[in-house]
Amino acid sequence: MSLPGKLGLIYVVSELALGFLRRSGAKSKRQDGGSLTVLWITITLSIIAGMIVTWALPQFSFPLSRAVAQILGTVFAFALVLRWWAILSLGKFFTVDVAIAQDHRLIIRGPYHWMRHPSYTGMLLAFFALGATFQNWISIACIMVPISIALAYRIYVEEIALEATFGSAYHRYAETTKRLIPGIF
Repeated sequence: MSLPGKLGLIYVVSELALGFLRRSGAKSKRQDGGSLTVLWITITLSIIAGMIVTWALPQFSFPLSRAVAQILGTVFAFALVLRWWAILSLGKFFTVDVAIAQDHRLIIRGPYHWMRHPSYTGMLLAFFALGATFQNWISIACIMVPISIALAYRIYVEEIALEATFGSAYHRYAETTKRLIPGIF
């Protein structure tokens, strides 16, 4: 199996596990705004587009040395570890759909101490590494641009729900942490 195939399979298995294990329950107020559906459709179509572009536009390809492939594999692994660290830090409050539990608390431990959406930082890093393994500049753009836009919508939906739930406490937290990259963005 090719490197993109391996990374893609690992990511899909990880996300399927989340999808089955971490949906909001009956005691949660779902505020997803369709963002989960938008995200899954965007991810699927972006990866398909990235694969097609690899074959259709070979003039934009670049070589991938063994060392760079290993670095990308390491970045991908780090990205999944960050994503799962964020998920485990939220504990029972993490769901794949945006939902607020009756006993929801604002979590600022683990990676949430440094950024508000570390799970999405992990996703973006994983998709960048995956896109780069296609060895085509346009493939990277086909994967990263739409997924980044879909995640921006998802973050918007989540932040509205969190601010509505936690009010000034969330506002203070947002003032002291960046969304995706500690100290930068």
